[in-house]
Amino acid sequence: MEACSSESIDDCVMQGYIKTENWDIGGFDLESHAVDWTSEDDMVTCAARCASLPDCEAFNFPHPGNGRCWIKTGLPGNPPDAGAVTSDWAFYVKRPGHTINCAARSNYNDIGCSDGSAEAVFSPTVVGCDASWIEKGIEHGEAACSPGWHICLDADEAEANGLTAESCSNAAAAGTFYGTYESSGGYWNCETDGQNDIWGCGKSGPGFAISNEDAPCSVLTKVIGNNDIGDCNDPEVGCWENLGADGGLTELASTRKFPGGGGVMCCLMYEEDIGQGVVSQLLFEEVQDNTAYG
Repeated sequence: MEACSSESIDDCVMQGYIKTENWDIGGFDLESHAVDWTSEDDMVTCAARCASLPDCEAFNFPHPGNGRCWIKTGLPGNPPDAGAVTSDWAFYVKRPGHTINCAARSNYNDIGCSDGSAEAVFSPTVVGCDASWIEKGIEHGEAACSPGWHICLDADEAEANGLTAESCSNAAAAGTFYGTYESSGGYWNCETDGQNDIWGCGKSGPGFAISNEDAPCSVLTKVIGNNDIGDCNDPEVGCWENLGADGGLTELASTRKFPGGGGVMCCLMYEEDIGQGVVSQLLFEEVQDNTAYG
């Protein structure tokens, strides 16, 4: 099968699967990802992820299920020989003898996170990647983004890539925060320039209270700053540390991140032949060079 153009990319991906509506095969899971079950884009992203994995045979997509796409391997059979009828799931199995080769989705091979597992899918081109670093500054979380992706620069880039306030507040698991380079001059006001506070997406959870959930920056509905959040001694909770350094005025450049509690929000880099993403590598490097955190 020849690679499809970017205009037909969704069809290109989905043509590689046979769909069984109202069907579930439990177990045999290779990995899973949080999705918006009403989003066709999330379904295609899940399909593209399966296509990129040699061991993936099929995937279950929720309707609404448990809100996660489940990548399957080692199946004992396909419908109707395996699994069961359910109204909560749709089952997609790779079409026998069909090669899914859609060039415009090539950057979805690892869904934006370098470890191959996106912990939160905010849109097809905005994902949350777990990360930790000991050096000061959020830029040290860049390694969590896959090649062709970067930590989202600001609310404008994230929104242009499909992020909504609703997905920002609801797509991530409780007790996580995924940060961007969006910051401010203080007073939780992102319309001012500076390194004060870090905007992103996530959700408070036990022992992990996001600093401010009432000072949105456009589609970025969560912001951290002033005091550390989480528990740095408990990896099950995780933490963002050093948020009070320099009087809580330079969180963007001073924060350190311990395992657990989220990480960074990665946006797809723009490439002309892919036609997705909005910020090119050149622009990204230019912005970094012109800021203190680069």
